[in-house]
Amino acid sequence: MYSMLNGYEMAVTVIAIMISISGIILGIGYAADDRKLKGIGRDELFQSVINGIIVGSLFGLFSSQGVVTASINQIMNYSGASSSCSEGVTLPG
Repeated sequence: MYSMLNGYEMAVTVIAIMISISGIILGIGYAADDRKLKGIGRDELFQSVINGIIVGSLFGLFSSQGVVTASINQIMNYSGASSSCSEGVTLPG
């Protein structure tokens, strides 16, 4: 079974690998005193951090206790709506 947590764990793993690789590239750029490698490493590091922020905020919003889920649950409870059909639906024809 697929759950949101498995996708989140995979995203965190990929981001950690991206940060590690960009750190290695940045370190090689400083060791070799190569401006192009430093720039590539720095850009990749910034992109990895931004990806981490995006993944973390999406998980915080849409997890089972997230803001969006809690708001939708509150609206459903307030309106008295039910997520299941209590009566059978008959289709014409």
